Amino acid sequence: AVEKTAAFTGQAGPSMALQEMLRNKLQQILDNETELKRLLQQRMDELKMLIEQSTRQNVVNNAYGQFHDRALLLGEPQVR
Repeated sequence: AVEKTAAFTGQAGPSMALQEMLRNKLQQILDNETELKRLLQQRMDELKMLIEQSTRQNVVNNAYGQFHDRALLLGEPQVR
C-alpha cells in the first residue's frame, strides 16, 4: 500500500487535501504496525512462559516417574 501510494503521488502532484488524506492513511498504517508488533511480542512472551512451564513439568515428571511402582493414590494408606 505504501509503495503504491508513493508511486501514485510521484506521477501527479497531489493536492493539499489528497496529501492530508494520504498522510492520515500512512499514519494509520504505521500505528497498526506498531500495535501488531506489540501484540505479537505479548503473545511471544505468553508462549515463552508456557514453554518454560511445560519444560519444568516434564522435569518433575521425569524425576518422579522413576517411582511409579511406589506411587500412591490420594487417600490410599501407606504400607510400611
